[in-house]
Amino acid sequence: KGDNRIYPDTLLDEEETVVSNTLDYICELHGITSVQFVKLDVQGAEAKVIQGASKILSNSPDCIPMTEAWAYGLSRCGSNVSDYIRSLRSFGFTIHELRNKSLISINTDLLATRTAGRKYATIIGLKGCFAWR
Repeated sequence: KGDNRIYPDTLLDEEETVVSNTLDYICELHGITSVQFVKLDVQGAEAKVIQGASKILSNSPDCIPMTEAWAYGLSRCGSNVSDYIRSLRSFGFTIHELRNKSLISINTDLLATRTAGRKYATIIGLKGCFAWR
């Protein structure tokens, strides 16, 4: 089972240096100007990925990000659940939690409490033609 993080953690025995790039850079490099779906599961570094995807997310009028909210991991990477949800909303996404195969409107404060420790929530953003009317 792989469990990789960009921060030191007592649960991990080894470490390795890797090169990373932003989604904006990768998309630009390959001529991608918009996306319709983005899946993120990066052990708490989701806010950093979103920061590095600002151009592609802004240029994607019809888009669904599927991501995780995990308070512990976000905090280890310098963010928190409230700021992360706020950053997703800044791109025009309405934010929902995927729970029991249903999309549920979220209360950010309750979400932060529910995702303490090793608990996480699956978050879905909707905008454009995918947004609920």
